[in-house]
Amino acid sequence: MSLSIYFAAALFNARETVFNYELAERLERRRFLVRLPQRDGFEFGALHKMLAAEASPRELATAVEVIIYTLDMGVFLTRSDTVVAVLDEPLDEGVLIEIAFARQLGIPVVGVRTDARAPFGKVEDPLGGIHFFAAFQCTEFLMASPILNPKQFDELAAAIAKSVRSMQSHKRRTKDPALHAAAKQLLAGIDIDRDNIHTEKNLSRIVRNYRARPELFSCLTPRTVPQRG
Repeated sequence: MSLSIYFAAALFNARETVFNYELAERLERRRFLVRLPQRDGFEFGALHKMLAAEASPRELATAVEVIIYTLDMGVFLTRSDTVVAVLDEPLDEGVLIEIAFARQLGIPVVGVRTDARAPFGKVEDPLGGIHFFAAFQCTEFLMASPILNPKQFDELAAAIAKSVRSMQSHKRRTKDPALHAAAKQLLAGIDIDRDNIHTEKNLSRIVRNYRARPELFSCLTPRTVPQRG
């Protein structure tokens, strides 16, 4: 059975998404199962459209966010053997949450940095000038030069693969009970490793699952306390 990797990275522009695809595909050629949220997660527009028929406008934005959060954190990440995290500048807030959560669950984290910027030190430092709080969430931390050609991509993928394979003796800790319950409800009737979650049928089922047990998902969002003027 293939070792599985959760690929944690920023995905908000073409530079980031192309880098993620290139590196993920090279890891897959080395026979890893790579869970890449920008490719394997919910397409925002399709999910928004499906939910619009079920949820009120007030509920819609939060519902989309909760479902995406539950899939990424409660399914993809928790079912992976290792997290590979791109830690280039500026550090992505979502990635920092993901690697901290993985650390708490005992899932090994391979931090990958290809950035010449060093806002918290010098590039020559052991951690390459990254904020040490982020680096300390990693089980192994790989420094690489900025990627300039396909050969360097292959070399980076090979180094990551070596790290991932070397860390499979790590023991998992307990699951987050609230997130685990929400993830189980969200995917009721769906095999995440076999079924295509992007089909209209399965997307509709996921929306129905979400709507059927709202109490399981409401606890994932913070309570908002209004401020008096």
